Amino acid sequence: MVRRQCVKLEAPVRFPMKRIRLNIDGMTCGHCVSTLQKALSGLDGVAACNVRLDENIADVELHDSIGMSEISGAVSNAGFRVIGFTSMPISDGARDEAS
Repeated sequence: MVRRQCVKLEAPVRFPMKRIRLNIDGMTCGHCVSTLQKALSGLDGVAACNVRLDENIADVELHDSIGMSEISGAVSNAGFRVIGFTSMPISDGARDEAS
């Protein structure tokens, strides 16, 4: 029999976070949005993402350790292409919710 012990942390563990806006090429319908949302959300370290077909963008909040090559790879594997990105400010409230 294996016994597992839970350890209660005194304070939540916080990771440095960043937010980026990706410009996406190749999305044409709601299924594309769902596919990309699933691909980005499935990456370890992605706290939140919002994909918008009308603007062909994806806003992604993620741990600072995740590089653009990982993000671009996930987008490419889903059948789309990152054609540009912008770093966006992240508020302390959003950072607290994500940790």
